[in-house]
Amino acid sequence: AKEDVLSLKHSYSEQIAQFSHREAKHQKELRTVRSNEHLKSKRLLELEEIAKQVAVLEKQLSCAQKEKRGKDRQMLSLQKEISRLKNESRHKDNQLTKVADANKVFPVKMWEQDRKLLQNKMDNMKAVIESKDRTIEAQRKRILELC
Repeated sequence: AKEDVLSLKHSYSEQIAQFSHREAKHQKELRTVRSNEHLKSKRLLELEEIAKQVAVLEKQLSCAQKEKRGKDRQMLSLQKEISRLKNESRHKDNQLTKVADANKVFPVKMWEQDRKLLQNKMDNMKAVIESKDRTIEAQRKRILELC
C-alpha cells in the first residue's frame, strides 16, 4: 500500500508539473497575444494618423491645383494681352512709317514714347508671369516634400 501511495504521489507530482508547465506556456501565449493586440492597436492609431495627414495633403494638393489652373488662365490672359499689345505696336509702327513716308518727316520722339510704354507694359506682364510661375513651382515643391 505504501508503494501505491508513493506511486500515486509520484503520478500526481508529474501531473502537477505537467499542468504547471502547460499553465506557464498558456500564460506566455496569453502575454504574446496581449502584446500583439497592443501593437495592433498602436499600428491602427498610427495608420489613422497617417490617413489624416494624407487627407490634409490631398486637400492642399487640390487647392494648389485649382490655384495653378487659375494662374494658368491668368497667364494665358496676360499672354493674349502681350500679343495684342505687340500687334498694336506693329500697327502703330506701320502707321508711323506710312505718315513719315508721306510727309518725309518721321516723328521719332512720339514713336519712342509709345514704344517705351509698350515695352514697360510687356516687361511688367512678363515679371508677373514669372513671379506666378515661381510661386506655383514653390508650391509644387512644398507639396512634394510633404508627400
